[in-house]
Amino acid sequence: MNIRVLLNTLFDLMIPCMIPSARSEQWGILRTRNRRKQRGGEESDSMEQKRKARSGKLWIWIGILLLAAAAALTVYNVADSARAGRQAKERADALEHWIDENTASGSYSGFRKHAEEESLPTAEIDGELYIGIIEIPEKGLRLPVYSDWNYERLRYAPCRFTGSCSGKDLVICGHNFDSQFGPLRSIEPGAEVHFTAVDGKVYHYIVETRETLMPTDVGRMIENEENSDQKAAIWDLTLFTCNLGGQTRCAVRCILSTEPVG
Repeated sequence: MNIRVLLNTLFDLMIPCMIPSARSEQWGILRTRNRRKQRGGEESDSMEQKRKARSGKLWIWIGILLLAAAAALTVYNVADSARAGRQAKERADALEHWIDENTASGSYSGFRKHAEEESLPTAEIDGELYIGIIEIPEKGLRLPVYSDWNYERLRYAPCRFTGSCSGKDLVICGHNFDSQFGPLRSIEPGAEVHFTAVDGKVYHYIVETRETLMPTDVGRMIENEENSDQKAAIWDLTLFTCNLGGQTRCAVRCILSTEPVG
């Protein structure tokens, strides 16, 4: 028999025996690969879950810290407002006593003229100059008013920003503490405002309107730019403070209801 024919015959007989073995080997390789992929996928999923868990815990702690900071800030603001209220009351009582003593005799010897507003009398108490006491009965406020403003004084009481009672252009600024000018944000037209100057004269005002201004609207706050052609502002008294957040100012405009008494 031809050797080539014999080899072909043997090869044909061996193929059926070889195929199952080859297939088994291939399936084994595939199963091994699938198991590795599955284990790798499970490990990847497990790592992703752990990462998400760590990230979730981190955000929870950040949230707790922010809440704690907000609570601490609230407590501080409440305590600071109460402190300012107590100190303002003490200063108002001392100023009222000073006014009674210095106006009863009619001598007015204790008055000092303001450095810029010569018509504006001031009273010196504990090294600080005041122009009077402002009262808003509707809000239960009775506060002394410094003759000039700065940020340190605002922590204790409202301050004159510009103008005077006699000039009918007085502007007073105050901190937005609840114990100071914070209640102005809810005051309505028609509310009464009383100002007792250190010379004993009492000015009675009525709230005309309340408006919101930007911090840069100084000209409008003082002169009311809508009426800039007038030599005098149309508002006899303006009280202003910061709105919540400090981005805008709440300005309360008042008109003199009666001529000063005293």
